[in-house]
Amino acid sequence: MAEGKLRTDETESRDVSETPDYLKPYTEISDLDDVDVTPVDTGVDKATTDLFDSGSDVLIVDGKDVSEELKTSYQLEMDAAEASNCSEEACKKMAEKEFEKYVKQQNKAAKENKTTFTYSDEDKKQYMDDYVKWIMQRQSNTNSENSRFNAFAWVINNKMETKQQMNQAIDQAVTDAESENRIKEAILSMQNVDFEYLTRGAILRCTSGAALRRLNLPRDHGVFYGPSARPIVNKHDCIAGDDNNIANFGLCHGSNPPSEEITIDSITLKDDYGYNLSEPSDSIVTGFRCIPEIVSPGWINTHSETDMGKYGNESVSTKSVLVCIHGGMIYPLTSGQHELRSLPKEELDDAEMSQQFNAACERYKAFANAYNILDNTDHDPAYEYNNSYLHLFDKKPYQPKKTIETQKIELQDAQNMEAKKIKDLLDQMRYDSYGGEFEDISEERKKTLQDMLSQNTELFGGDDSVLNDYENYEGPMGRGS
Repeated sequence: MAEGKLRTDETESRDVSETPDYLKPYTEISDLDDVDVTPVDTGVDKATTDLFDSGSDVLIVDGKDVSEELKTSYQLEMDAAEASNCSEEACKKMAEKEFEKYVKQQNKAAKENKTTFTYSDEDKKQYMDDYVKWIMQRQSNTNSENSRFNAFAWVINNKMETKQQMNQAIDQAVTDAESENRIKEAILSMQNVDFEYLTRGAILRCTSGAALRRLNLPRDHGVFYGPSARPIVNKHDCIAGDDNNIANFGLCHGSNPPSEEITIDSITLKDDYGYNLSEPSDSIVTGFRCIPEIVSPGWINTHSETDMGKYGNESVSTKSVLVCIHGGMIYPLTSGQHELRSLPKEELDDAEMSQQFNAACERYKAFANAYNILDNTDHDPAYEYNNSYLHLFDKKPYQPKKTIETQKIELQDAQNMEAKKIKDLLDQMRYDSYGGEFEDISEERKKTLQDMLSQNTELFGGDDSVLNDYENYEGPMGRGS
């Protein structure tokens, strides 16, 4: 069993010709805003009918093309199966009951966290529409699988190897579609991100990976940028391997995963603050070992207007991506410029500091509340829906639908970001207050400190005594700094 971070040696770049067909267009991105992010159909029915229309060699049985027979038999079976489906009206009644259960869960969690849960008519409509869609899709998949089984029985019943090959082709098509939708979802989120140069330490996510990783730059190019003066990355900084630029992402659930199956007991990455960047897992996880193999030429959609380094290589930004031959797209969640912990640069008075601190605490609790609700939900894990907490992310109103597990990971990341804000603001107040004698601190400042320490203790534990905090404070670079 591997503990902690799995080791991956350097791997060679791969040619685009080796990638699955659905992945090839994403190796030629020149402008993220031009990419069609409309989700593709991941239904079994679509994959089945596409196979029967594909002209694949697997449809030739004993020298005869059986595609038309299979299509006819399959459609007859589908028509019969759909006649017995729950009506849309019946699905809406199921959705109504499910929403009532959801509201009870939200209210219970809100009460435990001393917050209030509210929802709009639009929230309810979105929830119910998505639930009905999920039910209908599940019915369609079940009908398709059963109809395919019956069609095979009628047309090629004694050809076990052929049936197995067809089933594998259909399953692969569904997996490819799911992988492509994760890529589209990532690109949609990147379209809303501001341009920033990527530097050493940027946080990366792979659409088919289990953990987050930091972008490494073992040797800089002599060009530094950002408030922390970190070295900028160029388009050739894409060598895979833990001692190079791109570390492994734990486990791979891509459409074309590596063959090595492994068991690990940790896929959690901690940031410079000591907080988790990915959802912590205490359980043992089994899956395919992630071995990143980057498709040549490496970073895509680089910034051609900025050449850097000895050979004038294009720089990489928050709009740049890498494609892995195993079916994932690697993209930045942060630029890396702002990752070092530092005191806030802006000048804030006590009222502004307290207001920002209280807001960060409320957002942290709201994200924690939403996470707990999702963690305790009894929905099918694959069920997709929009949750009412999404407005807390301060992004554009439209959000792509995400699975529960994806939302949980993003909520965990959001909590970590708010925790950083809370600690930075508290450190700023300490720095401003503890430079002299304790008796010199004004009563109003002590009251503000007490309120901040109490909230910090409620969220993270510790001592909320201002005097004890003063006596234990050593400053950002030592006592009195």
